Amino acid sequence: MRKRFLLILLFFVLLFVCSSENFKETIFPLLKVDEEVFFPIVAWYGPPVENITEKDFKNLSDCNFTISLSFYRTPEINIKALKLAEKYNIKLIINDSRLNPSKFNSESSYNDLDSVITSYSSYTALFGYYIVDEPGLPLFLNLAKIVKYINTKDFQHYCYINLYPNYADEGQLGISNYKNYVEKFMEIVSPRILSFDNYPILKWGFRVDFFKNLEIIRESSLKYNVPFWGFVRSLETAKYPFPEEGHLRFQVYSNLAYGAKGIQYFEYWPNKITIPAIVTTEGNKTLTYYKVQKINEEILFMSSILRSLKSIDVYHTEPVPVGCKPIPANFIFKINSSKPLCIGYLKDSNNDDFYLLVNRDFNNYTKVDLTLTEKIREIIEVARSKNRVSKTSGKLLNNNFRIKISAGDGRLFKVIR
Repeated sequence: MRKRFLLILLFFVLLFVCSSENFKETIFPLLKVDEEVFFPIVAWYGPPVENITEKDFKNLSDCNFTISLSFYRTPEINIKALKLAEKYNIKLIINDSRLNPSKFNSESSYNDLDSVITSYSSYTALFGYYIVDEPGLPLFLNLAKIVKYINTKDFQHYCYINLYPNYADEGQLGISNYKNYVEKFMEIVSPRILSFDNYPILKWGFRVDFFKNLEIIRESSLKYNVPFWGFVRSLETAKYPFPEEGHLRFQVYSNLAYGAKGIQYFEYWPNKITIPAIVTTEGNKTLTYYKVQKINEEILFMSSILRSLKSIDVYHTEPVPVGCKPIPANFIFKINSSKPLCIGYLKDSNNDDFYLLVNRDFNNYTKVDLTLTEKIREIIEVARSKNRVSKTSGKLLNNNFRIKISAGDGRLFKVIR
């Protein structure tokens, strides 16, 4: 009996060793990023009125947010926040009760805009003006008037408008087709930022049209040469689950694979409910805080590269999501992955090629085997941390290489031909 037990134990040990040896990740030389560049990382519902304090703004900054959006409403409170935000190198999107697009219908409305601009435009911490969240088509003409007027008077700062996701109904959109909704917004309003929200991870499943939404937003962003910002759900509710790290990474890196130039978290401070978000209702750090802090640090470390990248195309391995493209036959890689992938193909200002590989499984890691279908000089991974150091030359064996991607995560590679 003892002999039989030892033989079984030996079998499992050998199985473990063999499986470990069968997958050895290729380590690449790292493309380090030293130049710090502003990248929009937005905290929706930053510290509320009673928490415009040194401690709470420091916590916001330490979590690597670069923009805070709060609903202070009055000049006195907004100015207090702007002064404190400057100290902690945070920009603010301010909300003011005088900015009301639904009532923008007279000469006094333009006087109100002048007053708002006069109140805030001289503050260095100002990023821009909150106009409205999730407007329908009937509001677009008023939004166009406001955006045009502010751009004429204060082009240094931005008008912030956030659009509905593609699961909004016709009554919300004011039009039957979501693609036409986005197109009308771009045509009529002429925004300088295209922002939309879509929260794909539900407690009972996944929104299958999430990537289709990204396809539509990406297309409009490129057509009108306007950067787009995406969202991350960082708050548990009856509908949405607790944000595990894989959930957060999946939302961040899926947006980046489509060329996003800004990432927004909903919410930083819990609004009107007692369930903790990134911080609690008292402003205390939660487990989510440390996950977000780490992910944001990665984004900022890569920011000078991310800002320069233009989306060329986006592909998916099987099963290909609705409205998306499969990997073409002549693609640079043949890909074998244990989980489905999203691959963003991007170029920088020097016309160099970058590929962002995202694990579409936000609960489990994936092992990926890639075979190059053409000769290249080198592959370099974009570093996400100052502490990560590569010790190998990154030479490929028979044009094959292997990587492991954590749940929902993304890895960005530069390919030198």
